[in-house]
Amino acid sequence: MTKLKAFSIHITASALVVGCVLALIWLIWYPAPFLQLFGAPVTLELLIGVNLVLGPALTLLLYKPGKRHLLLHMSVILLIQIAALIYGASFAYSERPCYMIYVVDRFEAVSCSRIDPKQIAANEAAAAMNSPGLLYAEARMPTDPKDMSKLLEEVVFQGKPDIAERPEYWVPFTADTFDQIQSRNTPINELALNDDETRVIKGLIDIYGKDLMLVPLTAKHNAVSLVMSRETLRPVGWLEADPWVIAQRR
Repeated sequence: MTKLKAFSIHITASALVVGCVLALIWLIWYPAPFLQLFGAPVTLELLIGVNLVLGPALTLLLYKPGKRHLLLHMSVILLIQIAALIYGASFAYSERPCYMIYVVDRFEAVSCSRIDPKQIAANEAAAAMNSPGLLYAEARMPTDPKDMSKLLEEVVFQGKPDIAERPEYWVPFTADTFDQIQSRNTPINELALNDDETRVIKGLIDIYGKDLMLVPLTAKHNAVSLVMSRETLRPVGWLEADPWVIAQRR
């Protein structure tokens, strides 16, 4: 086998493997709009760089038919690529969105890594909501003034997570949750949308009907406008625009 043919086989195989991993990340672990909200996992650069650049380049540099220790060199390159692939994919998997928590007037998408499974197990209500997909729940502020004061002190002064990342404050959706979401978020027909936003919404209305609303969806200091059915609270699409900016355009 010539050096060029070995390089071609190596980069083609690497591209196929990396393509499958990227498809898994973009389509399953981070479906739209979560990739925009969370940002691409930083390890993707390592995964792509090692598997599509470094590995094939080393093959092009080191491969020579009949070379002594050729099998050892190729094995080392392959092991480096596998290690980078496993590390990058594992990190992306652990950082994927797992929880959609409604807080006051918005949904907050929370990464799997932000919640200890023991916290879920310790809250019977949260444990009962556990599901193989995204877990939807409402985070409720404490009603007791002392508990509220304690929560504020923990978040503001002790640096602890807010209630969206505290399963002890999570409860299943109720009729009150539905009423709250419907009353605090704006129906589509009451908003002044630009041409691009109107085009997206028109396509969604053709499929799901006119009874839609925009609900803020945030994660890692980013925000998009989640389009939901007012009747079922089912997400049907999204707009890239800041939801609070859109809400002011009436």
